[in-house]
Amino acid sequence: MLACMDCFHLLGLIVLAGLPLAFLIRCLDIGKAAGSGHRTQNTDQGEINMRAVHLTTYGNPVEGLKYVDIPAPGAPGPNQVLIGVEFAPLNPSDLLLARGLYALHPALPTVIGNEGVGRVVEVGAGVRNVKPGDRVLAPLSSFTWRERMVIPADGLFALSPDADSRQLAMAAINPPTAALLLSEYVDLKPGEWVVQNSANSGVGRWVIRVREKARPKDRQYRAAAGARPRTRGSWWRRRRCGFS
Repeated sequence: MLACMDCFHLLGLIVLAGLPLAFLIRCLDIGKAAGSGHRTQNTDQGEINMRAVHLTTYGNPVEGLKYVDIPAPGAPGPNQVLIGVEFAPLNPSDLLLARGLYALHPALPTVIGNEGVGRVVEVGAGVRNVKPGDRVLAPLSSFTWRERMVIPADGLFALSPDADSRQLAMAAINPPTAALLLSEYVDLKPGEWVVQNSANSGVGRWVIRVREKARPKDRQYRAAAGARPRTRGSWWRRRRCGFS
């Protein structure tokens, strides 16, 4: 299974980040090439190469991110798993890392990418929790913008084979953040309000969905801070569950 970009979400993030269209085109090319199953054989050294995105310098991501061929990983060791990355989305934290504004500053050049989902290709000795063919989440901040990667087996579990892999690729950051916001900070009681700003963000939308699933019968309309909206148009109808 090979890496590709979720170009729909990529476009939105690029627009929000103020990056030029050239960066989107570059990433689209990566996705097309990776999806074709391309691998090159280095006949001089006998290495199998794979495609990846390298951060070569901190600063402008358009200048610092390069599309490269790098050596593919070998067989996994004990308690390790080799996965083929299916989707690796572009999270705002990836742009912060590329600009040198993130807490993590890996040595350059380096693959980056905080999230991703892939299929298990091979398991090492002692691995019992997943098997070849299972779809798994890559560990957070494991640098997913590449075709294949070896990761620790600890904590891995098989995901639903019927789920949308593009959505699963974004499941490691925003959904847990939303769920923990609702469960770990206050003890919410039936009838209490959940008020949030930036509700159209990834975390904001997940707060709405988690709250909606947790209490499907409690969907009465409540406006933030007790104020009624000027109208009850389609925007409010779509999001009224988020305020219950």
